[in-house]
Amino acid sequence: MPFFPKNEDVFKSIAEEFDFVFFINKAEDISRDLDTLTRTIIMFFIAAYLVVAVIIFIVYPLSDALKICTVPVFFILAALTVLTLKGIPLGFFSIAALILVFGLGLDYIFYMTGNLAPRHEVQGTKCKVPLCGKHAEANILTPFAVFLSFTTTILSFGVLSFSSFAPVHIFGLTVSAGLGAAFISVMLLSGRKD
Repeated sequence: MPFFPKNEDVFKSIAEEFDFVFFINKAEDISRDLDTLTRTIIMFFIAAYLVVAVIIFIVYPLSDALKICTVPVFFILAALTVLTLKGIPLGFFSIAALILVFGLGLDYIFYMTGNLAPRHEVQGTKCKVPLCGKHAEANILTPFAVFLSFTTTILSFGVLSFSSFAPVHIFGLTVSAGLGAAFISVMLLSGRKD
């Protein structure tokens, strides 16, 4: 099979004449299979988001649940906006990166939401910190831990966006844009409760 034939129909017709000859265009076949896989992943991704949203609304108060469910939509839209501005079509590698961003972004949200737990009663008086005693130190370190996790992840995956290999570049760019938006939105929405 010659590379980049101008008229594939000639080769298809030759292949149809013989039982032992097959016409194969690997690039087209791989592209078609990745497109099918991408559509499947998007459907499962939407289903996963809906399942997580239902669980969040069961576990968290309504105001927290709305915040938690809104943040993933924001950072996914931010990543898609960056891809659109760069003229990159949505494909397998960008969707795979969005799944990574979705998981890490939810981690940031849950850690910060748990860190900002409502104050509770201690022997009839309001406690001045969300968590008392030995947990207070962990409570203070949580934003730093989230920042450290964000920094190491953005550095390791962000470097991929400088690659000249298109799939790696798309993956790195999507992760960088999505995680940046996730971290900023989580920090903005995690104001302390009184």
